[in-house]
Amino acid sequence: VIIREIANGIAGANIGMTPVVDGNIIRLVLPMMTTEQRDDYIRLLGRKLEGARGMLRDARADFRKKMIDAKNAKTISEDEAKKDEVELQKITDLYMAKLEEMAKKKELEIRS
Repeated sequence: VIIREIANGIAGANIGMTPVVDGNIIRLVLPMMTTEQRDDYIRLLGRKLEGARGMLRDARADFRKKMIDAKNAKTISEDEAKKDEVELQKITDLYMAKLEEMAKKKELEIRS
């Protein structure tokens, strides 16, 4: 009984899936994505990528602020601060590249 109600809820949600009840299992038939839907997902991917870039930049800024505070408080030397800044930028660049790589891979998946 509850399986039927769940299937009816899915059907009534109008989300593009057709539920088929098979005993105690609900199978969902997913239609092929249209070009328009693919484009929408790619735009969404772009927004998510920009959000992730922003979070990475924020993390870099937070660490950089702590590093500057430590330098001003004389807990680290000027040379250590410069070295840490270079290392921080390398790490940031590495993860920015990873984000780009993941986004390109996902875009290829969406397009195919």
